[in-house]
Amino acid sequence: KEVQIIPWMLGDSNFVRCPNQRLDPQKTVFVGALHGMLNAEGLAHIFNDLFGGVVYAGIDTDKHKYPIGSGRVTFNSSKSYMKAVAAAFVEIKCSKFSKKVQVDPYLEDSLCSCCLLKQGPYFCRDLACFKYFCRHCWELAHSNEFIRHHKPLMRNIRGLTRARTSHHNDYNVGRYRQDPVRDLAEQFGQTFGLHG
Repeated sequence: KEVQIIPWMLGDSNFVRCPNQRLDPQKTVFVGALHGMLNAEGLAHIFNDLFGGVVYAGIDTDKHKYPIGSGRVTFNSSKSYMKAVAAAFVEIKCSKFSKKVQVDPYLEDSLCSCCLLKQGPYFCRDLACFKYFCRHCWELAHSNEFIRHHKPLMRNIRGLTRARTSHHNDYNVGRYRQDPVRDLAEQFGQTFGLHG
């Protein structure tokens, strides 16, 4: 069996394009299925070339500071953010690898956007909805035959979970941890309510 060894520099986990820009979780996307050779700077350049307005990119790492295959990108405008979310997937091709990565909204803990009473753990990424739902409001809103096919995204304690069926039994999990670029990681953690 062949094994590929990919060296990783700790500084490759974060890239700040605009140091004075506030990191806004509502303009941040989760990027999943990243190749281990892709660092934060490369991710920032790719997303900036495709969608424009990238201010920050981060690669999620494990407790040993090694990449786990997911990350996040923050934009300076809602237009760039929505273009990235609408893409849903991006094919990255270079001389060393070719990989299709998923792009989803970065999810926060939020109240249901409909009833405003309960936690909204379900997020509908379809542009017809594009909001948080509690279970009751999800089922009520998505009983309509025209949007019944929508699939919820769910945030769990460790990152992002995409519920692929109505029973939520197929999960993709990404982790969010602080990285060595202390000021940026601290700001990101405070902004997004994350703790490594």
